[in-house]
Amino acid sequence: MRQWALNLRSFQFEVATRAAVAAALPLTVLVLTGQLDWAAYAAFGAMTALFGRNEPYRVRLRTVTVAGTLMLAIICCPARQASSAPRF
Repeated sequence: MRQWALNLRSFQFEVATRAAVAAALPLTVLVLTGQLDWAAYAAFGAMTALFGRNEPYRVRLRTVTVAGTLMLAIICCPARQASSAPRF
């Protein structure tokens, strides 16, 4: 029983809770506004909350900002190219 309790402590509940809240808030807003077509983007964007979890807050702010910006660029660049492709 004691070994089980020690293994339970090794789980990172704070990280899991942060990820759940970070995904649930934007998804709830999307459900309430009826914009479920954006749900995948909101869920992936919310996962930036996991980056830099062991860093001090100032460093973490920079890490999350860079990660979020790169994720946005990776999503928008192919979408822009696809929208400008010739249609037959």
